[in-house]
Amino acid sequence: MHADAAMGGRGILAAACLDDVTAASVAATLQALAIPFRLLLLTTLRRSSRSVTELASEVAMEQSAVGRGIRSKNRPADRNGYREP
Repeated sequence: MHADAAMGGRGILAAACLDDVTAASVAATLQALAIPFRLLLLTTLRRSSRSVTELASEVAMEQSAVGRGIRSKNRPADRNGYREP
């Protein structure tokens, strides 16, 4: 069986067709998910939305750490460094 067929036709050949922008976006997503506590936060949020306070309580972490963990690095910051949620 061809390697691409083993992956339902979306594997190796599809990856070879990524443009630079899409590849960078996928790489950034995978990099974010490689951080264990961020993966924990995101999988917890996937079940339902929560406030930072609720999320911090549920995963037994400091609220400030949770806030930093869910902040997107891809959103543009204003001149004070604030990023829209």
